[in-house]
Amino acid sequence: MQWFEDVVDGAKKEEEEEEEEDQKRTTKSQKSIKKHTN
Repeated sequence: MQWFEDVVDGAKKEEEEEEEEDQKRTTKSQKSIKKHTN
C-alpha cells in the first residue's frame, strides 16, 4: 500500500499549493480593491 500513500501525499501537496495560489490571488484582489476605494 506504499504507492497508495504516495498518491495521497501527492494529492495533498497539490491541494496545498492550490490553496496558496488562491490566497495570493485573494490578497492581490483585496489590494487592488483597496487602491480603488482610496
